[in-house]
Amino acid sequence: MKRMYYIAADLERVASVSEDLHANGITDAQFNVVSANEGALDEQHIHGANFIRRLDIIHSMERGLLGGMLLGVVIVLCLQFFTAFGTTMGLGIQAAIVLFFSCAGTWIGGMGGIGTENYKIRPFHDAVAEGKLLLMVDVPRKLEPTIRKLMTKRHRDVRLAGVGSSFNNPFAQTEKLAH
Repeated sequence: MKRMYYIAADLERVASVSEDLHANGITDAQFNVVSANEGALDEQHIHGANFIRRLDIIHSMERGLLGGMLLGVVIVLCLQFFTAFGTTMGLGIQAAIVLFFSCAGTWIGGMGGIGTENYKIRPFHDAVAEGKLLLMVDVPRKLEPTIRKLMTKRHRDVRLAGVGSSFNNPFAQTEKLAH
């Protein structure tokens, strides 16, 4: 599934786009809007992006999980090396150490992500701060040509700002967008 990013100037245009997208098989779960004025989205009954999409929680948790797991494995290997001449450490204890550091890394990553803007919408921060609206549309590959044609034909004033993946990449710093 691809995520298409559009920039719109006002709520009336977004409401019109929303109606057309829903008529063409895009559900509320696949269509989110980021705005500096979330209250206006609610008044117009436009599906605004929730905190999971606005903040970098999931992405940071994934990164924390990987970092914690790596740290846990390194600690287990070090303990194995230093206990090679003495007592042995059971597999259950090794797994518990890796699990502990994986969970701790996930928690720490999530806490860091709460205070950070989602890496996928970071490239559009300035546009949203200026009062424009960011539309994020998750489009199945088979519908992509239809949605592109619809947006080009009926909503020329809503600019395609990029196309990326709808999946998180824990190794990415920012979303690499195509057009």
